Amino acid sequence: KASVTVGGSVVDPVTGCCCCVTVFIAPRGGGQPSSQLKADLLAYLDERKMVGTCVGIGGLEYAKVDTAGTVYIASNFSTEQLALELNDALNAFFDPTSDFMLFGVPVFLSDLYHLIDAIPGVDHVDLTEVTKQPNPKKELGAANCSLEDFIIGAESKEEKWTLIFTSPTTFTLRGTVSGLQTNAGTTGVPYFSDKLEIGFKVVCTAPPNTGDRISFETSKKSANVPMSPNQIPQKGKTNFVFVGGARTHRECP
Repeated sequence: KASVTVGGSVVDPVTGCCCCVTVFIAPRGGGQPSSQLKADLLAYLDERKMVGTCVGIGGLEYAKVDTAGTVYIASNFSTEQLALELNDALNAFFDPTSDFMLFGVPVFLSDLYHLIDAIPGVDHVDLTEVTKQPNPKKELGAANCSLEDFIIGAESKEEKWTLIFTSPTTFTLRGTVSGLQTNAGTTGVPYFSDKLEIGFKVVCTAPPNTGDRISFETSKKSANVPMSPNQIPQKGKTNFVFVGGARTHRECP
């Protein structure tokens, strides 16, 4: 699969390019494109591009989407069997070759409701979480630090968060929508933003430098999940509770 973005610019005196085309590709079956595949594609495109156009291949990102909810089952259907069928349906939906998994195309709540409601034995489903799993990126330093145990709160929004270390053990957090948080953080201690939009823990095996930065993106807790032009959705964590069926209650992490 492929996606293309085009950006116009003033003619570059070095390259002679007046516009740039960035191509994002995903190999059949998933994974990252090989160096050979990228080289072959660039060679193919270079022979066919217009004069003054520069072509490049951008970085592919698989964006994991976490799902959770309650599935209500008709009394004459097996809970265990339906749980397996739900897992199979989600795997097929998020398969890289699925028609739903396209570059930059959101994961729509309506598609997931339709998918689950169509499973024989499902009376109805209540989706309580359909959200993009944060994928932290180290923008500056912080080589020995990671963000773990993310919790997406009910007030979560579609925004980019930037964590900046103010010392080897403390940090601040700023969101593009939520702004600078008054709650400061400490490494190794669970952290929550001011309105509980997001929670996580920073774990460092070696002290970071003051000014080191880590960023990540969030979406709403249960809504259509947006995708950037270089992103393809991927199945993340699932947590469904089954009510009814052959057993009265069962949790499936």
